[in-house]
Amino acid sequence: MLPYFYQFETELLNRTGRNSLIAFANKHQNTFEEYQTLGKDQTDNNNFLRPKLMPTLRADTDPTVSELMNSISLPHYPMLVMHRPGDTVPRHIDDQNYRNTVLSIPLAPQNDYPSTYYWESLYATTPIAVVQFINSNPCILNTQRIHSLKNTADVHRYNFQICFNVPINVVMQQITNGTFFKQ
Repeated sequence: MLPYFYQFETELLNRTGRNSLIAFANKHQNTFEEYQTLGKDQTDNNNFLRPKLMPTLRADTDPTVSELMNSISLPHYPMLVMHRPGDTVPRHIDDQNYRNTVLSIPLAPQNDYPSTYYWESLYATTPIAVVQFINSNPCILNTQRIHSLKNTADVHRYNFQICFNVPINVVMQQITNGTFFKQ
């Protein structure tokens, strides 16, 4: 539901690739960094592995992970994101940075993956859009709109993100005209 998100109708990474990313995330669980909000000692319950913390990602995961990353035409970088059971990520807009739009691929839980919510304002009582990750298929997410989540699962919520410095409309234009993936 643009301008908030776009839901793919099919998977972009097969179960073998996803399972290899889950194994990689579990192996490096103690290496995830907590995102510090506003430069203070507060965290927002987003925990991540960015490229410098996972130099062996391509070597330690199924080749389909590298194949997916290599197939995308826009400049990008990978990130693994973890939310612990019961964690709530408060409503926020990401800092304008190199992940203004993300391709988010749900990894765990494999069933009933917790949704992401978009809001009209920080004080709205009803979400304006809900990303349900139907069939655990990936979504393009606009991180420049107010969003939040609650990990309602009793396991860690993991997703693999491919991050873009461009706005969602640029990514969507490439998806629409068939140039998002290299030929």
